[in-house]
Amino acid sequence: KDLYVLRRAAEVYQGLMDRFAPQQRTNYVALLNEWAVGFYTELDFMNECANQKKLKKLLEEQQVEGMYVPEVYEELCTRRLLVTEWVDGVKLSECSPEEIREVIGIGQESFLTQLLQVGFFHSDPHPGNLIRMSDESKGKIALIDFGLVACLQQE
Repeated sequence: KDLYVLRRAAEVYQGLMDRFAPQQRTNYVALLNEWAVGFYTELDFMNECANQKKLKKLLEEQQVEGMYVPEVYEELCTRRLLVTEWVDGVKLSECSPEEIREVIGIGQESFLTQLLQVGFFHSDPHPGNLIRMSDESKGKIALIDFGLVACLQQE
C-alpha cells in the first residue's frame, strides 16, 4: 500500500517535472520501480539465504583468510525467517579505532576479492554488518546481512 502511494506521488512529480523542467531527464517513476524491486528482494530471506551460501562458498574457494561467513540453515528458512549460525563478537561500529586497524587488511582483501575476482559482492558493508569475532578460530571478522548483493559481469 505504501509503495502504491509513493508510486502515485512519483507519477505526479514526474508530470510536474516534464511540464516545468523538461531539461530534467530523470525518470522518477522508473527510479522508484527499481528501488521497490530491491526493497522487496532484500526482505525475501530465501534470497538472503542463497546470497549468504554463495558468498561463503566463493570466499572459501578464493581462500580469503580472516573473513568468516556464518553457516545458514536453509532447511529452517522461509521467505520471512532466516536461520544462521550464531556469531559471538562485537560489531565493528562498537570497536575501538585500534581494534578496527587490526582487521582493516582482512576487510580490504575480502571486499577486493569479491569485487575484482569473483564479481559477486556484499553491497551493504557498513560497520554494523561486520563483527569482530570473540573466537578467532574461524576468522577474525564475520560478515552478516546478505540482503543486498550485486554481480559484475566481465566484458
